[in-house]
Amino acid sequence: MDQYLKLITSGVVWQKSKHIDVKYHHVHDEQMKGAVKFQYVTSESNPADLLMKPLAVPQHEQLLELTGLTPFGPDDGESEYDE
Repeated sequence: MDQYLKLITSGVVWQKSKHIDVKYHHVHDEQMKGAVKFQYVTSESNPADLLMKPLAVPQHEQLLELTGLTPFGPDDGESEYDE
């Protein structure tokens, strides 16, 4: 589990996390109330990567399918990236 996810879900403060401002502990409080749920997402299946960084064509197409987005252009059944 990611170290930040551990901090949010457990609320335990380590030496390296003491610098985090008290107002950011609100995230932990909301998680404890059940208002939000956090889970680890690998980079390969993170839909935000579609809009945040350049991706190889296969991963781009996988995330398009995952999010339900479609590329612009005529719907001819072929990827617009095929050459």
